[in-house]
Amino acid sequence: MKPVPSDAFAAIFERNLFGFQGHPADGVFENGTVLATRLRRCAGGRVALNGGGKVFRNFLYLPNRSFTAGQLLWMFKGALDPEWCTGAFDENVYLSNLGKKVKCVLDVESDRLTHTDIEAL
Repeated sequence: MKPVPSDAFAAIFERNLFGFQGHPADGVFENGTVLATRLRRCAGGRVALNGGGKVFRNFLYLPNRSFTAGQLLWMFKGALDPEWCTGAFDENVYLSNLGKKVKCVLDVESDRLTHTDIEAL
């Protein structure tokens, strides 16, 4: 990755910040290639779908045992800094709702997820 020229830094920083809704995965100090690649992928009306797939592929790093939905979400989404949010944000409600969605996707009632459940995500 080429370094960013100092006279272009502010514009690239702003483009990265707003191009990724304030939270680019590669950081706002990235030289702009990630956003440029994404824009090329959706040129001509094509849809570029980006998701959290990498987050759940990281189950390979987990010990071969069960976890609660809350434990799993905290491991992968716990880097969320509630200070970035307004006072209307409730971290416990957020994580609880994500846990409910995980159990709905897996069609399970138990809060304890098996390693196989986690792999299925």
